[in-house]
Amino acid sequence: MDKSKGNAAYNESNDSVDPVEVANTLMYTPTASDIGYHLKFTVTIRQSEILRDDTHLEHISKVEVTAGPGLCPFEMRHLYTSSLIEKGIVGYLRFVEGFRRAAFAEK
Repeated sequence: MDKSKGNAAYNESNDSVDPVEVANTLMYTPTASDIGYHLKFTVTIRQSEILRDDTHLEHISKVEVTAGPGLCPFEMRHLYTSSLIEKGIVGYLRFVEGFRRAAFAEK
């Protein structure tokens, strides 16, 4: 966001009162240290040709930040398939090497 046109801030608080600013960006990804806190998002749109006054918007999360559910099924599947893929590649490379040697032996 162009600072001359406005700004955005994220704040956190245990009780939705006296929030502490944790970021001054358009996007914020909560971290483990945010668990148990409420997030407050503040946007200020500066005066422009369309708006006569600065516009100030706020939103406070209704629920506290909680830990995510962990790995999704897709990610869990890849925990097991990555080794299979590596074994498959190694097997293929051995096959190609054997074929190369056989072709070389014919010459």
